[in-house]
Amino acid sequence: MANDTAAAGYIQPLSSPLNDEALDDLLHDVVQQLAGFTDATLVRPRVQVEPPVQPPFTTNWVAYGIVKTTQDTQGYEEHDPQLEGTSAVERTYEHDVLMSFYGPNSSAYLERLRDATQLSQNREALFAQNIAVIEVTDGIFVPVQLKEKWVRRVDATLRLRRKTHRVYNVLNLESAHLGIDNESYITPINVTP
Repeated sequence: MANDTAAAGYIQPLSSPLNDEALDDLLHDVVQQLAGFTDATLVRPRVQVEPPVQPPFTTNWVAYGIVKTTQDTQGYEEHDPQLEGTSAVERTYEHDVLMSFYGPNSSAYLERLRDATQLSQNREALFAQNIAVIEVTDGIFVPVQLKEKWVRRVDATLRLRRKTHRVYNVLNLESAHLGIDNESYITPINVTP
């Protein structure tokens, strides 16, 4: 199957933005650094094939994960004549990243993350992937009972806006053979740049 518009059929993008595990890895690093966790193992994806052992009750840790994604209704298709043979589709997504902070200092870690998002230098890793911080929502205190003990837990959402850019092989139209039918005769027209 050809991956351009020279023949009929579907074409696939030449490039794709971060998604799935790669996006999760970026979020892991962002949450760890902005919240101030020195131990990377205490920043955990919400869903894991084989969940690790629960940290001790006196340990501060966080579970994170995208729980909702919305996208703009229509993407934007751009054909740049300077980039011969390609078109791009851009779309904007909003991701809600639910973060559940556990431990005796759970709200302090949330506040540290919220304040850290205000500094542009702390958002550079996100900017590099066309991601911007919209907001960090208010904390909701939801203590959870684990092994017959109550553990302090604070939930908040990190809302992000992400612009994606996918490039496709859409060949330029270089010439065409056309005819105009005025019901009495057909006039051929040749178009060349």
